[in-house]
This record gives sequence, C-alpha cells and structure tokens, in this order.
Amino acid sequence: MLGQGKEYFRVMNETLGHIQTLQETARRQKDIIKLNCVTDKLVQAKVNINIAEQAMTTLQESIARADEGARTHEFTRLTIVNQKVLVLGTEAENCIGEDLSFVGATRVDVEVDPGIPTSDPTLPPTPGIDVSRPPPASNYI
Repeated sequence: MLGQGKEYFRVMNETLGHIQTLQETARRQKDIIKLNCVTDKLVQAKVNINIAEQAMTTLQESIARADEGARTHEFTRLTIVNQKVLVLGTEAENCIGEDLSFVGATRVDVEVDPGIPTSDPTLPPTPGIDVSRPPPASNYI
C-alpha cells in the first residue's frame, strides 16, 4: 500500500506540474477565461494533494499500529484523491481547448463509382409537358 501510495503521489505531482504548464500557456495567450478555468483546476488539485498528504501520513501511522481498518480506509482515500487529481488534469486541458492528440483538420475524400447512376432513383419521373395546341373547343370558329 505504501508503494502504491508513493506512485499515486508521483502521478499527482506530474499532473500538478502539467496543470501549471497549462496555466502558463493560458497566461501567455492572455485569455482570461482560460486562465480562470485552469487556475480553478490548479487550486482544486493542490487541495486534493494536501488531502492525499494527510491520508498518506495517517496510512503510515495505521501501518505502524497494525490497524487494518484504518489502513484500508486511508489507502481508499488516497486512491480516490488520485483519481480526482487525474480528472482535474483532464478538465484543465479542456479549459485550454486543445486536445493533445489533435493531428490536424479533418479532410474527407469521396470517390464516386462511375457505374452509379447520376439521377436520384428515389424520385418519381417528372411528367412531360405537352406544348402542342389543344383542339378547338367548337367547330364554329
């Protein structure tokens, strides 16, 4: 549990550093909305890391006392806080509005098979227009 807790701390600190980098990006862009959003996520991440530090201290104390229930509880707290920090990191990326896996604009290429008819087969054929002169209405003209 201690080893996994230390791994959680490593990941949380990396995420915190990434959020700080995103904050600097928003600051350089001079976009106050992005900056406020990322700063909010940064503050929440720091609070969660403080909770994780308290949980880690209590976990170490419960291991020293051989208190199985407290140890499990504190490890569960660490796990949940780690997940919250990871979610905050993702939300901070969303604040900036750029996905790290973005590779470029979408391009669609369409190839039409020459054997396909150009007319729409779902439309009924239009009736022909008769332009011939109608027959006379009476024979007395």
